[in-house]
Amino acid sequence: MATKKYDKNSIKTLSPRESVRQSLGMYIGGNDINGLHQLFIEGIANSIDEAVAGYGTVIEVNILEKENRLIITDFGRGIPFGINKEGKDALVEATCNLHGGGKFEGQEGYKSSLGLHGLGLKCIHYLSSDFVVTSHRSEGTCSIHFDDKDNQSGPTVVVNKENEHGTEISFIPDNLIFKDLKWDKDLIAKKMQTYALLNNNITFILRVNDCLYKKFIYKDGIRDLLKIKLGNDASKCVTEAFFQKCDVTNESGAHAHFEFGLCYTDGGSEREYCYANGGETPNGGTYLTGFKSAYTNLINKLYKETTNDDKKFGGDMVRRGLVLVMIMRADFRLQFAEQTKLTLNSPEARTLASKAVSQFDFDKKTLKSILSKIETEQKAEDAAQRKREAQERILHGGKNLNSLRDMPEKLNDASDFTDAEIFFCEGDSAAGGACETKTSSMAVMPLRGKILNTCTKDLADVTKSPIIKDILTCLGCGIGDNFNIKNLRYNRVIILTDSDPDGNHIELLLATLFLYHLPELVKQGKVYTVASPIYKVKDSRRNILYFYDEKEAQKWFRTHTGFTALHIKGLGEMSPDELYETTLNPQKRRLIRLTTEDFQSTIDLYNTLMGSSPNARHNFILNNKLSNSEDSYDGDGVVTDGDDLL
Repeated sequence: MATKKYDKNSIKTLSPRESVRQSLGMYIGGNDINGLHQLFIEGIANSIDEAVAGYGTVIEVNILEKENRLIITDFGRGIPFGINKEGKDALVEATCNLHGGGKFEGQEGYKSSLGLHGLGLKCIHYLSSDFVVTSHRSEGTCSIHFDDKDNQSGPTVVVNKENEHGTEISFIPDNLIFKDLKWDKDLIAKKMQTYALLNNNITFILRVNDCLYKKFIYKDGIRDLLKIKLGNDASKCVTEAFFQKCDVTNESGAHAHFEFGLCYTDGGSEREYCYANGGETPNGGTYLTGFKSAYTNLINKLYKETTNDDKKFGGDMVRRGLVLVMIMRADFRLQFAEQTKLTLNSPEARTLASKAVSQFDFDKKTLKSILSKIETEQKAEDAAQRKREAQERILHGGKNLNSLRDMPEKLNDASDFTDAEIFFCEGDSAAGGACETKTSSMAVMPLRGKILNTCTKDLADVTKSPIIKDILTCLGCGIGDNFNIKNLRYNRVIILTDSDPDGNHIELLLATLFLYHLPELVKQGKVYTVASPIYKVKDSRRNILYFYDEKEAQKWFRTHTGFTALHIKGLGEMSPDELYETTLNPQKRRLIRLTTEDFQSTIDLYNTLMGSSPNARHNFILNNKLSNSEDSYDGDGVVTDGDDLL
């Protein structure tokens, strides 16, 4: 098979334009209709940052349908231009250099911002067939124009005779990228309305073909925003609406302003709408996690103070039917899981949100209606549980059953729980061998294929999975707010998979489940993987050796002769006795504890490996690719994939 030449000339550095155009998923999510309108979001974010900083009170957007051009105009300070102290033109850097901008940490241009480094402006530039940026400042007006071949005209500076100020960007999305997709004026109008709701007293104007289409301005947007999000469910509200504004600062000096609006409907589902520095984060993130935990604790505290009852409500019960709007304006640089800013990752936001919730000051009427709603839901849930238990007693002849009644049929459980451990095995074949030789303190549970990737899934999706339900049932410790490690049925939870790509993937999926949704098991050192052998070797003296690492095996092969070696493709190829000796026997097995010194760093790594961004994963693999410095064995021993030698 012919291969392409790979030499020094194969190494290439992408230009900023090429980098953006070849990595759409990283920068705007894709080249579909959502990716197209992400350009609008990136552009208007800079204008919003200016207005929030106190420069300008009007932001205008104009859609010219004939040429599919979008124009965004603000009346802020205007992007600086002219030669800076680094000898570069500031406007060119802001427009062209992916690493140029005025919003880096430590810079004084913005107290808070939705945009991070002005990266969005470069995305617009490099994904447009025609792009013009114009800056009006007291020292003049400067304009730069880029055509469909990215040829630059400007910067040209003229006298600002009318003393205008602000920035205008005008662009046509490149058809080579977006395949003739058109701007959706109603979608843009909806987003502009949301921005107006989040940014009080800033006027947002949408024009279509230079004619007024929509205009938005709100004095107290949090109340209107909650009303809009309720929609037709407003008639289903069973509590008074509650609103709270507060400012909080953590121990390191990070500060944030929060606005909350919430109420309860008679429906069972909870809905949360979260906004950070003027932009929506549909996937929530750290500040939503902080809110949920703190809000559950607060409600339980207030319930005890009000009723003198020690009853504890779980988080799912506290938030059942909750409709929440949460707005955060932070003065520190925000971190997002992706450039499209769907998920807030800033660790400070969690503690600040928790602190903000602790300042909630419910009036008596509102608090009473909230507690009454939660208490009613809990009573209904308790009644339903009693009904289920009664039905179980009927089914089982009136016996007083324990928790074992619901265990999966395939679970071969332990009989001695003094120091019990459970093996989650890849497939029935390996599990069958393990069941034949396991001790009384061992449980074996075969898994049916690969489990759900839980990295980007919420608790509701996770618990719908039949395989995960079986895992949780075996463990017995619950999940989410109902988790209680005291109910864990085993002292060790062990992942047992083949030493091949499929086995490694299953191992990673299970580890993801434990890290994201059962983190306390990891933190307390309850979760392990067990190494499975990849070679069984009979040396020249007929001794049996097992190797668990390819490099270790190859090194041994090169220094020995007269042996035979069997490459073990999977756990199912081993006899029950071999399986016990290599993976189950406490005196000989190789257990590897799943642990982490820095839990947040581990979560960040798993976000990259198991998250929704293929570009982030691709870049990680390229940057961390290992080269195999060991050549495969070619000597006097015999290595085979067969099963007839040993």
